[in-house]
Amino acid sequence: MHQVSLMSHPFLPQLIKGWLPPDLFFQQFGTPDSPRLHDALRCTSSLTRYLERQTQQTVRVRLAGQSPIVDAAGDAILWTGQQNLPAADAILVRDAWLLLADQAWIFAHSQVTVDHLAAEARAAIERGEEPLGSLFLEREGQVERTDLELALAEVPALASHLGHATGQRYWCRRSLFRVNQSIRARIFEIFLPVLFA
Repeated sequence: MHQVSLMSHPFLPQLIKGWLPPDLFFQQFGTPDSPRLHDALRCTSSLTRYLERQTQQTVRVRLAGQSPIVDAAGDAILWTGQQNLPAADAILVRDAWLLLADQAWIFAHSQVTVDHLAAEARAAIERGEEPLGSLFLEREGQVERTDLELALAEVPALASHLGHATGQRYWCRRSLFRVNQSIRARIFEIFLPVLFA
């Protein structure tokens, strides 16, 4: 089991291929060997629910860091202009690991708009104990990912953190997270090799 410390920024990728929508990425560069990974990368609803259906296990969250930010302009490596959040909204930044059987499977860097959430949902997000997909589905309504794009990247800080080989390649994706068609978050995810070995 990996020890996870607080971070002031996400693990930043060094792109090898991408960013492209899934179908275009797979057409140009080929698909992953694992059918489960292929489907997870294309998942446009709750990734948590997808993983729980596939594995018959409960996904847990281990918070790595969380703080409010004023400016959500973001890092150009992670986002494009079309993936902007509403400019006037308060933003909560959350870095977290998705765990199955106490093992980290996915790292997620989320920027969540919290101004228009119900008090219960906002409090749950701020506690950082639940996956965003499940939380929004149970408390807010219909969940959908849009503007989904994939990349294959090296992430040196992550490889060092987890003791992976130098040059390890990771599947990454980014998307807008919409609840009842309104943008609620933008999310950058790194899929760890253990997930689909």
